[in-house]
Amino acid sequence: MRKLYAILVTLLFVTSVFGVASITATGPTYSCNDYYRISRTSAHVGDILTISLRVEALGDVNIGDETISDIVTGIVANGGLPYQIGPLELINVEYFDENWNLIHAGFIPSITDPKIKWITWTFRGAQPGTISFTSDEKDCGDTVTITISPKSTPMNFFMKIIGFGKKK
Repeated sequence: MRKLYAILVTLLFVTSVFGVASITATGPTYSCNDYYRISRTSAHVGDILTISLRVEALGDVNIGDETISDIVTGIVANGGLPYQIGPLELINVEYFDENWNLIHAGFIPSITDPKIKWITWTFRGAQPGTISFTSDEKDCGDTVTITISPKSTPMNFFMKIIGFGKKK
């Protein structure tokens, strides 16, 4: 009888953990009319996140204080990727058609292929901070804040226990 109770309690615990995890997990954030997609709005330094934009959205979007054309000009002046935008570092760009079939991987300064419908920018959290993603699309113009937090390391935990690193 004890084995049965142990199995039932374990099963209850495991299912509750997965149930809570699935409820609290943050999936991609979709704007109205599927104008853009952000993979997540919070990450640690070193984590990867993506922002996918419809080609039509390129003129209506700002990342931080920069427009997409400012960012493209900066990448060209920088000589390519990686490119720093606030606490994020742009590390890859991919171009997709309407059905999410990859057309081109890697940065191209101007879009000439009419089959390209989505552009996915891959970012790495470079430093702690926040940056705003603003869409000026007429029907749903909204702002999403992306937060990059410092990554805790095991050494930081031990230093905290010993008492090093405290501000006086």
